[in-house]
Amino acid sequence: MTWKEVLASEATDVIVQSYGYTEGRVNSHYEPFKNKRSFKFRIMRFDDIQDGYLDHDWLFLTENEEDLDFEERDGKIYLDDPELFCNSEY
Repeated sequence: MTWKEVLASEATDVIVQSYGYTEGRVNSHYEPFKNKRSFKFRIMRFDDIQDGYLDHDWLFLTENEEDLDFEERDGKIYLDDPELFCNSEY
């Protein structure tokens, strides 16, 4: 499923599954999770619904949403193990 298909859907969020994230800007390091974890990212659409972004309180995607492959399962949209970043100021 493409990002355009996600935006065209009626979904309000994407479940992002991850094994960890990169923390910090200058002295960055990888923070692994003991097990794969799931995070709910909100789909933020612009007025024309042709574009938007995924939003989370403390995690950010390091890749552009248009470059990612989404999957629909059981009526929910998933993103499997993208590169995640956390600003250490949070």
